[in-house]
Amino acid sequence: MVKELNSFFISVKFRWLWEYSRKICANFTLTISAHHLSNLPKLMSQIEEGIAVGDGKIVGFGAHSLKGMSYNLSAGLVARAALELEKILTKH
Repeated sequence: MVKELNSFFISVKFRWLWEYSRKICANFTLTISAHHLSNLPKLMSQIEEGIAVGDGKIVGFGAHSLKGMSYNLSAGLVARAALELEKILTKH
């Protein structure tokens, strides 16, 4: 009986830890996603402004920030586009 109760307790404890971990991950993901989405318009404007005035440093900083944020969220298409901007800048 003790063995059965112990197994049951471990099972319940594991399920509780699993659910708790899922909630933490979900909250973390929402926080990171919200941060990304709130910074995205600013970074895009920064990149556009840098291109308009011909300032590679501004474009590079925005592209680098966008690339890092996007890779962190597995937004590969956006990250690769930002990487291409960085590559173009290093050629000139």
